[in-house]
Amino acid sequence: GVSEAVQADCRAGRPERQFLKVGGYMDGVISELFSTTLRLFALMTPPAVLSAFLSGTKNYSAGQKRRTALSTGSAVFIIALVLYFFGDSIFGAFGFTLDAFRIGSGTLLFLTAVSLMNETADHPSMPIDADISVVPLAIPLCMGPASIGTVMVMGASAVTLKSRLIGACSLLIALSLIHI
Repeated sequence: GVSEAVQADCRAGRPERQFLKVGGYMDGVISELFSTTLRLFALMTPPAVLSAFLSGTKNYSAGQKRRTALSTGSAVFIIALVLYFFGDSIFGAFGFTLDAFRIGSGTLLFLTAVSLMNETADHPSMPIDADISVVPLAIPLCMGPASIGTVMVMGASAVTLKSRLIGACSLLIALSLIHI
């Protein structure tokens, strides 16, 4: 219910104090939502994603490019939400630590980059009609070691319902902006 102080303010003819308390609360939520969204957007949109998308879809029609972008965005959102809410539990079940995951993912990212650099027009590393939306675009480019680590730490540190909802909404907003 409404606190006794707020009820007393309303009875005394000072409802503006109640409004200021709610406004201050909403300002904090909005600024936290904005800063979290901005941080996630910057982490999940490195220039390598755009260049990989452009080079991987150069032979695609406009419709195929849109489907690939939508597929990539959906995959990143699902992966991010699962890691945000259950990352610690998943890693604990397999005995992974965040540092071990970073080393393994970094190695995978390095090997993917080397194979893409050695690719020629005569010998592409992936078939022309291959779906690139999940690998390499969603993982490891959009959701690489830094993004996964950040999302897991955010999820582990979000203990209240408010902070959990702000994190989930920030993920949705950031990934919607990426898709645009």
